[in-house]
Amino acid sequence: MHTRRRSLVSTSRWPTTAAHHVAINTGVIAVSGTGVPALGKFQPVVVLALYGETPNGVEWGSMDIVCVPGAGKGMNEPMNNSATKQPLWIRAAVNSESFAYEQAVFSKIWSFVGLSSDIPCDGDWFTTIVGGRSIFVQRFGSELRCFENRCAHRFYPLRTAERGNGPIVCGFHHWRYNKDGRAMGIPMCPELYEGAIPRDLDLGIPRLDLELCGELIFVRFPSEGESESLSEFLAEGFPILAAMSRHKTAPRRFRLSIAANWKFSHHISLDDYHIVAVHPTTFGKSGHLKAHRVKYYRFGRHSSFLATERDDGWDKMKQIKDTQDYEPSHYAILNVFPNTVISVARAVRLYGAENWYVTITRYVAVCESRSEAHVWMFKAPFKQTETFLSGLFRLPTDWIVAPIAARVLRKIMREDNEICEGQQRLAHQVDAEQNLSAYERRIAWFEESYSEALEPDRPNQGRAKPQL
Repeated sequence: MHTRRRSLVSTSRWPTTAAHHVAINTGVIAVSGTGVPALGKFQPVVVLALYGETPNGVEWGSMDIVCVPGAGKGMNEPMNNSATKQPLWIRAAVNSESFAYEQAVFSKIWSFVGLSSDIPCDGDWFTTIVGGRSIFVQRFGSELRCFENRCAHRFYPLRTAERGNGPIVCGFHHWRYNKDGRAMGIPMCPELYEGAIPRDLDLGIPRLDLELCGELIFVRFPSEGESESLSEFLAEGFPILAAMSRHKTAPRRFRLSIAANWKFSHHISLDDYHIVAVHPTTFGKSGHLKAHRVKYYRFGRHSSFLATERDDGWDKMKQIKDTQDYEPSHYAILNVFPNTVISVARAVRLYGAENWYVTITRYVAVCESRSEAHVWMFKAPFKQTETFLSGLFRLPTDWIVAPIAARVLRKIMREDNEICEGQQRLAHQVDAEQNLSAYERRIAWFEESYSEALEPDRPNQGRAKPQL
């Protein structure tokens, strides 16, 4: 490895482009990326610049450029970049190229995007992001279809709002598409396209694969040779998730913006060790979890946590075929790879009866350092024992409990988000694997699935392992 130092007359003369990734902290600039010009046969991969200002206002600076032999070799392969010392699990949180690669991989994996009840009427649609790309899901009668949100003409977004209703018509030039995504209405088509009609042009918008698990909508971008069905992807979790999703009351929906990479949020949902420090008035009010009430299970790329003393809790959940086959008795959370969390929890006991709620959270990756939490919350559809009083006051109870439960959930999520944003601020300093406890075992499982997805040929070594 070689180091070359350059003096700077003014830091303002040092160009930074989108290819440079800059972090500024107490007078130190760290830059990495392929946009730094090559020096002879060496390719700069890390630039450290110290900067300041003299008493008379003249800016000064010095730059250290760390180089490795082989100009440009491997520099356009972000997930295999030998220049970085950061482990795989953190790279997409600090490097835009690594983030783009990660999202491109995840675009081919089944991802939950919403509930079918979100678009109940013919023509209803909603937009979201999958794999870093804008998409929309629309109802055509009894059928749901998903498309990439860009016109085939000049690539203007076909949907410019969060949700709505109406035919697929581009607002730029009024190109109109049918339910197959084909351009069937093009203004002045024969005059402007040499006598052709829309069918002759054979233009359309990319369509995504879509399958349902109960009310849950999953989509993915098509991939050659990919034949895994949604039921195969969700494995033994499929019937459980289908039953959990069949709500009888309208879900409460909200979104939270998080100044952190999506993985920090998903990690904390897999972490049962932080509750006392982070949630002292809710989950951690009674202290740390007792080991005999912590049951972890792994199914496919996914995992679950059941807070119960029973050893057969997961087996009972796997037997669910209908919502009336199961009566909740303990907290349960299922993490669906890569970015979805579905839980059932008791909100409050009133009039001798328990009130259980299902929460679905999807962490949407916006960029390497920002994400959103999309949340649905509704009364659990499972069998719940009623007393005379609870049955008598059921309607007013639901009217009161639901907003209180949603308010508590927001509080818990804001506490988690504060931790995640703190992790993001120091993400550029991470240079090792995490030292995970037994109560963070599911993070290690998640990272194994993450590594297998991004680097399928990489040996299973050097990955985070829990302390058991």
